[in-house]
Amino acid sequence: MSEINKARGYFYEMFAKSFELPDEKNFALLKQQIEFLSNYALNDEQKLAFDKLKQVDFNRFKVEQNAIFYDFSFANVPLSASFYDEGVENGKMRVKASDIIAKSNFRASDDVGEDEFGVMFAFCALMLQSEDGAIADEIFKVVLNEVIDEFVQKFSDKEGSVYFDNLAVVMRVFFEYERIILDVKAPVHKYSKADIALAKTPYTPRMATKFSKINLEEVTEFKGMD
Repeated sequence: MSEINKARGYFYEMFAKSFELPDEKNFALLKQQIEFLSNYALNDEQKLAFDKLKQVDFNRFKVEQNAIFYDFSFANVPLSASFYDEGVENGKMRVKASDIIAKSNFRASDDVGEDEFGVMFAFCALMLQSEDGAIADEIFKVVLNEVIDEFVQKFSDKEGSVYFDNLAVVMRVFFEYERIILDVKAPVHKYSKADIALAKTPYTPRMATKFSKINLEEVTEFKGMD
């Protein structure tokens, strides 16, 4: 396994944990990941964002995650790639993600879609840390690259957010490097299909769940990059 793929896998794992159903045990692992990755920040902007993420406690994280993605009284941020691609759930991006994931032993739980960002992040983490990095690369090139910028922008716009605003900075920097590593360009979209869909009808969020039948806590012990 290359050191670059190992490092990429750690970032994806941290992203997956950020969108997983929150509990104190998972959050403790997430904070360990943030502490570890802050030592490998890709630039000064990302380093500063990691420093701010370290200051967020579990209660703050839980309140922010619920308010941005799941609270029915707010305009929630959609969590599936299909919504950003077509303005609908369970669209073409789910089919594409499912076809790629089917090449591995990874399976999403029955109550989540393969094109949900948390699922894809978890999948990429597993593949990059198990010598199947090419499959993770395919998920990024075919699915994530097309929609990740708008998704990150959506949750970084939420007023009063500390954790997710700084997570957005970490993700923007990371995905800029992903495009360099994988030699792909960011897409150019003339308008937002997600915004059009959100304006038509209230978006009903899916409640937070575990992402996979594979326990992410078993992916890595975060012993560092030897």
